[in-house]
Amino acid sequence: MSSPLLSQTQLDTLVEAASAGPRRRQHANIHQSFDDPCQRFFNAICRDSYIPPHRHSGATDEETIIALRGAFAAVLFDESGGIETVARCGDDYEGVGMVIPVGQWHSVVALTETAVVIEIKAGPFDPQRAKEFASWAPAESDASAGPYQARLLAECRRVGSNHSTACRERNS
Repeated sequence: MSSPLLSQTQLDTLVEAASAGPRRRQHANIHQSFDDPCQRFFNAICRDSYIPPHRHSGATDEETIIALRGAFAAVLFDESGGIETVARCGDDYEGVGMVIPVGQWHSVVALTETAVVIEIKAGPFDPQRAKEFASWAPAESDASAGPYQARLLAECRRVGSNHSTACRERNS
Protein backbone atom coordinates (compact mmCIF):
# COMPACT_ATOMS: atom_id res chain seq x y z
CA MET A 1 0.00 0.00 0.00
CA SER A 2 1.58 3.24 -1.14
CA SER A 3 -0.49 5.74 0.86
CA PRO A 4 -1.73 5.61 4.45
CA LEU A 5 -5.08 7.03 3.25
CA LEU A 6 -7.74 4.33 2.91
CA SER A 7 -10.05 5.67 0.21
CA GLN A 8 -13.48 5.06 -1.26
CA THR A 9 -11.73 4.75 -4.63
CA GLN A 10 -9.81 1.72 -3.31
CA LEU A 11 -13.09 0.11 -2.30
CA ASP A 12 -14.67 0.92 -5.70
CA THR A 13 -11.71 -0.71 -7.47
CA LEU A 14 -11.95 -3.75 -5.21
CA VAL A 15 -15.69 -4.16 -5.90
CA GLU A 16 -15.01 -3.94 -9.65
CA ALA A 17 -12.31 -6.63 -9.39
CA ALA A 18 -14.56 -8.90 -7.32
CA SER A 19 -17.44 -8.50 -9.78
CA ALA A 20 -15.18 -9.38 -12.73
CA GLY A 21 -13.29 -12.23 -11.06
CA PRO A 22 -14.15 -15.93 -11.25
CA ARG A 23 -14.29 -16.34 -7.45
CA ARG A 24 -16.56 -13.27 -7.19
CA ARG A 25 -14.49 -11.79 -4.36
CA GLN A 26 -11.26 -9.87 -4.07
CA HIS A 27 -9.10 -8.82 -1.15
CA ALA A 28 -6.49 -6.11 -0.73
CA ASN A 29 -3.98 -6.19 2.09
CA ILE A 30 -3.57 -3.12 4.25
CA HIS A 31 -0.65 -4.59 6.19
CA GLN A 32 2.82 -4.40 4.63
CA SER A 33 3.95 -8.04 4.93
CA PHE A 34 3.01 -11.49 6.21
CA ASP A 35 5.40 -10.80 9.12
CA ASP A 36 3.35 -7.87 10.45
CA PRO A 37 1.92 -8.52 13.94
CA CYS A 38 -1.52 -7.43 12.76
CA GLN A 39 -2.94 -8.69 9.46
CA ARG A 40 -5.57 -6.31 8.02
CA PHE A 41 -7.29 -6.45 4.66
CA PHE A 42 -10.34 -5.32 2.74
CA ASN A 43 -12.45 -8.06 1.20
CA ALA A 44 -15.10 -7.32 -1.45
CA ILE A 45 -17.56 -10.22 -1.68
CA CYS A 46 -20.31 -10.63 -4.28
CA ARG A 47 -23.59 -12.21 -3.24
CA ASP A 48 -22.87 -15.32 -5.34
CA SER A 49 -19.35 -15.88 -3.99
CA TYR A 50 -18.88 -19.12 -2.05
CA ILE A 51 -16.49 -18.98 0.88
CA PRO A 52 -16.23 -22.59 2.03
CA PRO A 53 -16.79 -23.17 5.76
CA HIS A 54 -13.44 -23.19 7.50
CA ARG A 55 -11.76 -22.52 10.83
CA HIS A 56 -8.53 -21.05 12.12
CA SER A 57 -7.13 -23.12 14.96
CA GLY A 58 -3.92 -21.35 15.96
CA ALA A 59 -3.77 -19.93 19.48
CA THR A 60 -4.04 -16.34 18.19
CA ASP A 61 -6.37 -16.96 15.23
CA GLU A 62 -9.36 -14.96 16.43
CA GLU A 63 -10.78 -13.06 13.44
CA THR A 64 -12.69 -9.78 13.42
CA ILE A 65 -14.91 -8.90 10.44
CA ILE A 66 -16.50 -5.44 10.14
CA ALA A 67 -18.85 -4.20 7.40
CA LEU A 68 -17.66 -1.16 5.45
CA ARG A 69 -20.26 -1.31 2.66
CA GLY A 70 -23.36 -3.38 2.15
CA ALA A 71 -24.34 -6.23 4.43
CA PHE A 72 -22.95 -9.66 5.19
CA ALA A 73 -23.73 -12.64 7.37
CA ALA A 74 -21.14 -14.44 9.43
CA VAL A 75 -22.36 -18.03 9.69
CA LEU A 76 -21.08 -20.10 12.59
CA PHE A 77 -21.36 -23.89 12.38
CA ASP A 78 -21.14 -26.74 14.87
CA GLU A 79 -18.73 -29.65 14.38
CA SER A 80 -21.09 -31.51 12.03
CA GLY A 81 -22.05 -28.53 9.85
CA GLY A 82 -25.26 -27.48 11.57
CA ILE A 83 -25.79 -23.72 11.73
CA GLU A 84 -25.35 -22.38 15.26
CA THR A 85 -25.46 -18.63 14.59
CA VAL A 86 -26.18 -16.29 11.72
CA ALA A 87 -24.82 -12.81 12.51
CA ARG A 88 -26.25 -10.39 9.95
CA CYS A 89 -24.28 -7.16 9.92
CA GLY A 90 -23.96 -3.93 7.95
CA ASP A 91 -26.69 -1.99 6.10
CA ASP A 92 -30.07 -2.20 7.88
CA TYR A 93 -28.76 -4.36 10.73
CA GLU A 94 -27.91 -3.43 14.29
CA GLY A 95 -24.59 -5.27 14.11
CA VAL A 96 -21.61 -3.86 12.28
CA GLY A 97 -19.34 -6.87 12.59
CA MET A 98 -18.43 -10.00 14.45
CA VAL A 99 -15.51 -11.57 16.26
CA ILE A 100 -15.02 -15.18 15.15
CA PRO A 101 -13.53 -17.22 18.02
CA VAL A 102 -10.45 -19.38 17.52
CA GLY A 103 -11.39 -22.83 16.19
CA GLN A 104 -14.96 -21.84 15.21
CA TRP A 105 -16.23 -23.23 11.89
CA HIS A 106 -17.53 -20.28 9.86
CA SER A 107 -18.28 -18.76 6.48
CA VAL A 108 -19.16 -15.29 5.25
CA VAL A 109 -22.08 -14.59 2.91
CA ALA A 110 -22.78 -11.25 1.19
CA LEU A 111 -26.42 -10.26 1.75
CA THR A 112 -26.27 -7.32 -0.67
CA GLU A 113 -25.09 -7.40 -4.29
CA THR A 114 -21.61 -6.76 -2.92
CA ALA A 115 -20.37 -6.37 0.61
CA VAL A 116 -17.03 -4.88 1.55
CA VAL A 117 -15.57 -5.87 4.90
CA ILE A 118 -12.36 -5.30 6.74
CA GLU A 119 -10.85 -8.40 8.30
CA ILE A 120 -8.38 -8.23 11.15
CA LYS A 121 -6.30 -11.11 12.50
CA ALA A 122 -3.17 -11.47 14.59
CA GLY A 123 0.03 -12.00 12.63
CA PRO A 124 2.38 -13.04 11.45
CA PHE A 125 0.52 -14.88 8.68
CA ASP A 126 1.59 -18.45 7.97
CA PRO A 127 0.06 -19.71 4.69
CA GLN A 128 0.84 -23.31 5.71
CA ARG A 129 -1.69 -23.13 8.55
CA ALA A 130 -3.98 -20.34 7.38
CA LYS A 131 -7.22 -22.33 7.52
CA GLU A 132 -8.73 -25.78 7.72
CA PHE A 133 -11.68 -26.46 5.42
CA ALA A 134 -14.70 -28.40 6.70
CA SER A 135 -15.02 -31.95 5.37
CA TRP A 136 -18.82 -31.73 5.61
CA ALA A 137 -19.09 -28.84 3.09
CA PRO A 138 -18.25 -28.80 -0.63
CA ALA A 139 -14.92 -27.45 -1.78
CA GLU A 140 -14.99 -24.20 -3.72
CA SER A 141 -14.31 -26.05 -7.00
CA ASP A 142 -16.96 -28.75 -6.39
CA ALA A 143 -20.08 -28.78 -8.59
CA SER A 144 -22.28 -28.74 -5.48
CA ALA A 145 -20.69 -25.51 -4.17
CA GLY A 146 -23.18 -23.24 -6.00
CA PRO A 147 -26.31 -24.95 -4.65
CA TYR A 148 -24.76 -25.13 -1.15
CA GLN A 149 -23.97 -21.39 -1.26
CA ALA A 150 -27.52 -20.63 -2.45
CA ARG A 151 -28.92 -22.58 0.54
CA LEU A 152 -26.61 -20.68 2.90
CA LEU A 153 -27.76 -17.36 1.44
CA ALA A 154 -31.41 -18.35 1.84
CA GLU A 155 -30.80 -19.38 5.45
CA CYS A 156 -28.96 -16.12 6.15
CA ARG A 157 -31.89 -14.08 4.85
CA ARG A 158 -34.35 -15.98 7.02
CA VAL A 159 -34.40 -15.38 10.74
CA GLY A 160 -35.49 -18.73 12.09
CA SER A 161 -36.17 -20.10 15.50
CA ASN A 162 -33.84 -23.07 15.02
CA HIS A 163 -30.68 -20.99 15.40
CA SER A 164 -29.73 -17.80 17.17
CA THR A 165 -29.24 -14.54 15.33
CA ALA A 166 -26.53 -12.35 16.79
CA CYS A 167 -27.32 -9.26 14.70
CA ARG A 168 -31.00 -8.38 14.30
CA GLU A 169 -32.55 -6.03 11.80
CA ARG A 170 -32.60 -2.44 13.08
CA ASN A 171 -36.32 -1.96 12.56
CA SER A 172 -37.52 -5.26 14.01
